[in-house]
Amino acid sequence: MKILMHGLYSGIEAVFDSNQQLFIVSGKNKESICAICDENKISISPDNVFGGLKSKVEMLKSLYKQANEQKVPMVFCDDNLPNVLESKSLGISTIWARWGYKIQEHLDTVKNKSIDAHTVPEFLKPIEKIQFCEQ
Repeated sequence: MKILMHGLYSGIEAVFDSNQQLFIVSGKNKESICAICDENKISISPDNVFGGLKSKVEMLKSLYKQANEQKVPMVFCDDNLPNVLESKSLGISTIWARWGYKIQEHLDTVKNKSIDAHTVPEFLKPIEKIQFCEQ
């Protein structure tokens, strides 16, 4: 596996140092995700990594149900705008990670749909202080 081909956005590992329970929901396979985390000294339980997904919606529904049962807030962050829009349609608080691919149409869409959008420096503010949009 060529781990060195999978870089992280500078500073993003600080998110994993927060006191929040974090999950990774990805199309990338779980083994690669865990290896990338290990290589970058990011501590996350493999039980909190859900990889190899063609669609994230079912896993998001399950995590959202768990969050509601535990009476804890859930926020979904993704750099893929269609995933963010789908999450928002489920009633989940969302953040569009603007560090990925974006075009003016995407910027207009998030503005019109009241979706929070953050660059890496904005996202790396202490998670507890990020103002999430109301659903």
